[in-house]
Amino acid sequence: MFSSRPTRRYILSLMVRGLSARLSLFCRSYVTHGDFFDIEKKPVGFLRILIGFMFCESKDIGFDTTITSKYEAEGLVRFIMAGGLTYRVIEPLFIRDMIRGRRMYVWKVMPRSNPDLNDASKWDTIKDAWVDTAQPPTEDFFINHARENGITEGIPEIISAKSALFDGKEDTTHNFLDDKFWTNCRLEGKEGKLAKDMLENRLHKRLIFRGCGIPITNFRNKKELLQILADSVQVNKKLREKELLHRDISIKNLMMTCDGPRYQGLLIDFDYMAIMSELLKDTKAVAHRPGTVPFMSINVLGGAINKPADDLQSFFYVLVFICLGFSGPGRERNWDYRRKIHWDIYQTRLSRWLLGEDLTRLSDAKAGRMISESKFQRDVLIEFPRYSRDLSACLRSLWGAIFRSDEVITHDVFIRILDQYQAQEFDENIPDDSPFIWS
Repeated sequence: MFSSRPTRRYILSLMVRGLSARLSLFCRSYVTHGDFFDIEKKPVGFLRILIGFMFCESKDIGFDTTITSKYEAEGLVRFIMAGGLTYRVIEPLFIRDMIRGRRMYVWKVMPRSNPDLNDASKWDTIKDAWVDTAQPPTEDFFINHARENGITEGIPEIISAKSALFDGKEDTTHNFLDDKFWTNCRLEGKEGKLAKDMLENRLHKRLIFRGCGIPITNFRNKKELLQILADSVQVNKKLREKELLHRDISIKNLMMTCDGPRYQGLLIDFDYMAIMSELLKDTKAVAHRPGTVPFMSINVLGGAINKPADDLQSFFYVLVFICLGFSGPGRERNWDYRRKIHWDIYQTRLSRWLLGEDLTRLSDAKAGRMISESKFQRDVLIEFPRYSRDLSACLRSLWGAIFRSDEVITHDVFIRILDQYQAQEFDENIPDDSPFIWS
């Protein structure tokens, strides 16, 4: 619903069922429905709704007027107002496809005043998100805190981080409806309690980051993949030394930046970051298991509080899923040679890591694959495409350090293993990954 409509703050919906109709509002915090009414008995009310949809100002039916569009020679182009400037959208980088939650959009942009779209030095990144006001501090706080403490390499640099304004006020989900509505609104089964006091309130924030990262999956060779991963683990170590825990290590959050001929790792998305000394005090953060499910550690999936070793286990899963899902640099896998079918991870035993909403069950499924080296080989490594198979030894070493060592895995051990295998020679010939053709 929202993923295809980046210009919507909320969505109004009119449902017509026979001669009955009702109006609904969908946003990132809640859904509210009006009562069904009889169109024949209340035709004027029905017409008022239709006329409102047709002729009222776009801002009054949920549109974000700070995002505009126009047709140019290359097609429809979007423009975003942020930080006092207007930016031209070059391409969307990430869209979080869910209704309730942060509704995050990330775009590659450049100032509208720059006519050269190919000038990569002028590219920036805009992140549009609805953050839970009950869970401060926010991403910009952690980035600034890290940079003020000397961590400037390998993390984003913020140009601007401001709350979006609507009619001169901060744009929040509680402000979509007026005080009269909230005074009379009650949640089902919550008699006597105001809905406004019980529903989360989300604030519309727009962050501008300097530059634009390159996805880690665009690595140019296996040595570079291990080097970028080691860079990001090193950044994670520096954050840990400042009592900061990332808590959402995933493929989407590991990027690269170009530094001459060498790419460097870039760790992004600090939305779930926490100060370790305060994590135990934050009951809401403990109750909510942060992270991206395929990359979450076994313990965190099981409900444990995040620790540094959990971030490292997530780095391990990032490398596993890159090896599984890519048959070469920037080349998504499309063929499963073992089964002679198009590659589909849900056709493997690893589907048990991904299917279902019971995180405890997913934790048990992941633990079952990691319980022994033979199961790790049988259920995980054997699924690698031919290009990734010579990274199996590296992953076996990481597996041993994480799951079979008497000591908890540390950043130094993780980096040492990556450096050890980065020094080796790899076969960079990319095997043909086209579908098998029966003769």
